[in-house]
Amino acid sequence: MLKKKFARLLAATVFLGNLFSVSPVNAELKNYDGQAEYIMSEFENLKVAKERAKQKAMVNAQEQAGVYISSYSKLKNFLLADEEILAITNGILNLLEAHYKTTELPDANGFSIIAVVKVTINSDDIQKWLDKGVEQRSQMSNQVKELQKAMAEQDKQIAELKKQLAQVKTKDDEEKITLDFEKADNVFLSNQKIEESNLYYDRNDYQTAINLLNEAVKLNPDSAWAYKNLGNAYKELEKYPEALVNYNKAINLSPNFASAYNGRGNVYYNCGQLDKAFEDYQKAVELDSNDAYVYNGRGNVYKDWGQYDKALADYNKAIELKNDYCSAYNGRGNVYSDTGQYDKALADYNKAIKLKNDFHYAYNGRGNIYKNLGQYDKALADYNKAIELKNDYFYAYNGRGNVYSDTGKYDEAIADYKKTLELNPKYEYACNGMGVVYYRQNDYKKAIEWYTKALKINPNYKLALKNRGNAYNIIGETAKAQSDWNNAK
Repeated sequence: MLKKKFARLLAATVFLGNLFSVSPVNAELKNYDGQAEYIMSEFENLKVAKERAKQKAMVNAQEQAGVYISSYSKLKNFLLADEEILAITNGILNLLEAHYKTTELPDANGFSIIAVVKVTINSDDIQKWLDKGVEQRSQMSNQVKELQKAMAEQDKQIAELKKQLAQVKTKDDEEKITLDFEKADNVFLSNQKIEESNLYYDRNDYQTAINLLNEAVKLNPDSAWAYKNLGNAYKELEKYPEALVNYNKAINLSPNFASAYNGRGNVYYNCGQLDKAFEDYQKAVELDSNDAYVYNGRGNVYKDWGQYDKALADYNKAIELKNDYCSAYNGRGNVYSDTGQYDKALADYNKAIKLKNDFHYAYNGRGNIYKNLGQYDKALADYNKAIELKNDYFYAYNGRGNVYSDTGKYDEAIADYKKTLELNPKYEYACNGMGVVYYRQNDYKKAIEWYTKALKINPNYKLALKNRGNAYNIIGETAKAQSDWNNAK
């Protein structure tokens, strides 16, 4: 009966095109064959069992391809860790075809499914991966680690179910074990959707990643991994309410999921909810004290709170754990900048840019240093670069406006401050900058209007109080001037 059930499915070949790239004429192509066997019980789904066999065969092919990738990367002066090589193969290996041979086991106890895959890799795709920023490569490596963990858990789950086959005696037993295998299959298929979504996430196609992850949670509503990744994708799209919903689901399903706390902390931080962000970073550190990203996040909070010693300790820890972590160098540079240690700040911003040459935050930070040192041409170049990389980055417009103001280019300064306020209407520093421009042009009443706008946003903004006091004093309103000066102390 079992043989009849599967007779028409015993052989199949699947041909798959490359979803993401076309091989250039000059690219070097390498083909590899992988083979693996999966033993399927009579209570499993044949289609899914073939997918399991194919996955194992792909792992075999990846191991072979990894040798070539390691050699290629060394020729390009990249020394990659094993997990990075695995991340590359997982991201660029293209399945050309898969063949299956299905043989019934003796006594009709199931089937042996042998999968043979043919894959190819493109040297240009390796180079594109090597050209990615260090942090992006690291995130991809972490995704592969999560995938490996999920695969190991799946193998363990299937092995446990197969041990239970000996106890199957009644029809009720058969129905139960069949349902258990169906549930395990759904988890497996869900994980495949997550793996596919990672490819789109890495290409910044977050909406497609979200669509695939939603399919994943339909297959496995208990997947904390899928919900956490949904949170990540929504965060990248700056859809913070949706991101929080999914991080919360991940944490509810897996209360010790450190990276979910870190992701939620990042959302709270981006929304200015520093207390909540700090709580999540603290929890993440408790759960995983070797995660550089968490220390960086907590360092950002300490920095914003003005607790510079604690911020430096966290940034240093992040760099100790991951010495190519550009965000940690940038964060530490910000601390040095705020505390007037400009040489150290420049060194950290330069390091961040060397690690990631499209890191707009570091260009902006370095621009601030050059501006403070009076090196206006260098400052302008860095602010322009930051804006080129991210044209809605209001900090860079404000910084460039400060340079134009200091160098007497008042029309350009006003245009940049207006752009800053268009992007962030509550940025008090741009209002103060506008006030400075009008003050320098002897339009003191207009300057007072802008300083007042800054103080409506932030009543404790001491520089705006001092500046308004100066303007009041010039127009003879000495009582108001003295009041502002007193409040600015």
